[in-house]
Amino acid sequence: MEELLRIESLSVEYRTGETSATAARNVSLEVRKGETLGLVGESGSGKSTLGMAVIGLIQSPGRVTSGRIFFEGMDLRELKNDEMMALRGKRIAMIFQDPMTSLNPVKKIGDHFIEYMRTHEPGLSEGDAKSRTKTVLEDLGIPASRIDDYPHQFSGGMRQRVMIGLALALRPSLIIADEPTTALDVIVEAQILKLMRDLKTKYSLSLMLITHNMGIVAEMADRVAVMYAGRLAEVAPTVRIFENPKHPYTQALLESIPNIRAEDKVLKTIPGSPPDLLEIPSGCAFHPRCPFAFDRCGIEVPTPISTGEDSEAACFLLEGVVARHSLKSQA
Repeated sequence: MEELLRIESLSVEYRTGETSATAARNVSLEVRKGETLGLVGESGSGKSTLGMAVIGLIQSPGRVTSGRIFFEGMDLRELKNDEMMALRGKRIAMIFQDPMTSLNPVKKIGDHFIEYMRTHEPGLSEGDAKSRTKTVLEDLGIPASRIDDYPHQFSGGMRQRVMIGLALALRPSLIIADEPTTALDVIVEAQILKLMRDLKTKYSLSLMLITHNMGIVAEMADRVAVMYAGRLAEVAPTVRIFENPKHPYTQALLESIPNIRAEDKVLKTIPGSPPDLLEIPSGCAFHPRCPFAFDRCGIEVPTPISTGEDSEAACFLLEGVVARHSLKSQA
């Protein structure tokens, strides 16, 4: 697949006075044209920070401290503010997890779309923008007659459909969806996921799907990137992640998913808690919680190594034949 987005050695820091927290650490990742990349990890792993950095929405006290972001061949970090604003929404769009904080409660749904479209396309008439809005609403399964309703007149699922529609309104190449179904019940969640799949195919989109829900990843993603404490732990095709995860953290995430068909009815958990970004452990940040950790893990930061075609993981256990055998016997 042809590359659409490439992130190179990206780091993002939040600083207040003398205190700093690095939410993304030396992250390198790509999104390909037409694919869905699932970005997963526990809360505080840096998933949302990475998405916000791509779209240029890291705000003070946060800042990108190093790295580059290439989109359709352009280095986004070299763009001026007005150039980035023109790109945002038209070529890259974002779906946020809480539509009620993103929609203006005193503005009609149609006005959200019309203002959005005409801001990026100044020559577009209000009539044409309204016509396009009705088409988008119908694609979302929302009757065009509701164009003059207000956000509070919509259910949570309908509001999330509106957010998806706003992201799609200008036909961007890449959509970053940050926990798009978090506040929805499972029935509405399934509807939203089906809608996103259908629209992704219809509009030939690429999707970066940020979530902590491995079930959503299994259903939606072509590839999966697993983050922990601001670093990438593992990246691989979705099937390989679920059938043969290589990193101990990925293994632990999958083992903690409830399974009603499993003979062992005890719910497995990952011991301990995700690290405080102000006090990230030395070496591999996962080592205090890892059942396979040894001395080196607490001293050195592992670099990603190939674990097969289109796959890599950052773990010292994967470096030698003996270590690989040990991992397999413990799995």
